[in-house]
Amino acid sequence: MNVYKGLKREVLFLAAFRLVSGVGFFVIPYLSLFLTQELKLKSVTAGVIISLANALCVPTLFIGGKLIEKFKSMDTIVSTQVISALFYLGVVLAPTNSLKVVSAIIGFCLASMAVPAMDKYVSLNTTIETRRSAFSLLYLCQNIGVAIGSLIIGSIYDSNPYIVFIGDALTTLAALSLFYLATIHQGEESTVVEEKVENDSAQRLKTPWFLNLFMGTILINTLCYRQLSFMLPIFLKEVTGDGAMLFGVVMTVNAVICIAFSPLCTAAFKKYRTIIPLIVSEAMFAIGYFIYSLPMNKPLIFGGTVMWSFAEVLFSINYMTFIIENADVSQVGFLSAKANSFNRVGAILSAFVGGTLLSLAGAASGWRIVSGLMLVSVMICVYLNFYTKGCKKAVSTDADINIVEDENKSAEEAI
Repeated sequence: MNVYKGLKREVLFLAAFRLVSGVGFFVIPYLSLFLTQELKLKSVTAGVIISLANALCVPTLFIGGKLIEKFKSMDTIVSTQVISALFYLGVVLAPTNSLKVVSAIIGFCLASMAVPAMDKYVSLNTTIETRRSAFSLLYLCQNIGVAIGSLIIGSIYDSNPYIVFIGDALTTLAALSLFYLATIHQGEESTVVEEKVENDSAQRLKTPWFLNLFMGTILINTLCYRQLSFMLPIFLKEVTGDGAMLFGVVMTVNAVICIAFSPLCTAAFKKYRTIIPLIVSEAMFAIGYFIYSLPMNKPLIFGGTVMWSFAEVLFSINYMTFIIENADVSQVGFLSAKANSFNRVGAILSAFVGGTLLSLAGAASGWRIVSGLMLVSVMICVYLNFYTKGCKKAVSTDADINIVEDENKSAEEAI
């Protein structure tokens, strides 16, 4: 599509990696099922293990951010993902349940270490004009992969629960092979760019304070979004009596919108500053959650679903773009780790907050409170819109890369 025209091959290869690895994205959604059904752990124990895994991802994200200060982004992506895949395979081979759990947690945490490297890799291989399209393509490919994988896992999980880890490991290794072989011949050019960036990191600038404020938006967004997997199934069961089936339909509608409309949402806001679609997304989340608090019928349920699904697309495409646009390139790894750690904290707190809201306020009032939290996020983004209008990024990533490209062109002309 035209919205993805002009993206560098490195970004296209990373998108292919995300698609193939997404097909095996089984561990996160099926881990609780594996722990309770296959390992026969109690629900409370499984919940503690998953919460612990998410909590441990916070320091590993920052370790990943530090790694890309010493090694190239591609090397960090490949090494952490390979080791993660080996630990997932270790779950199958481990002789005791305790070792299986430890191996699963380590693999889960190692997989998260590649996130800052991927964000930095995108920042190095995009310009201001193409960055939003790049994150849109990565988001689209990830969703397509997960949709395909969900169809596969649903039909074979009962016959072999270990496919959760085998499938994730094998698709990750296959995707890494594709990514590495496709980009290795371009390593010389990438090294020149990344070495310049690493030299600049010695002059690391202080993180703009307003980006720390934006981290609050990420925390609120995740805290509220995760209620769609905690509060929503319980709520649908309460108001319709058939929560499981209706929840499946709702999530299918969400998946279709995320896949079909990602390019269109990217194109629709291409001429606007990145903060604008973020304001729209937070407002749509607030409206979508508020609709669930109204006297319920199926049209309203799907109306709310459509609203927050479009909000999800807009937020996912733009939040990391906004961070990169307003930071020095040497800070991208650290800020990516920070943003994803706030995401993890929101995920950890979500079940506690959702359970409290359902028990103390009830479903309808709970959704109103969730909607109110999103309005706080809207106000933060509106404030950031006015504040950043007059701000200039301290050091331009694109300028750094253009300098290197000009040097390369001069060298070619001399030859």
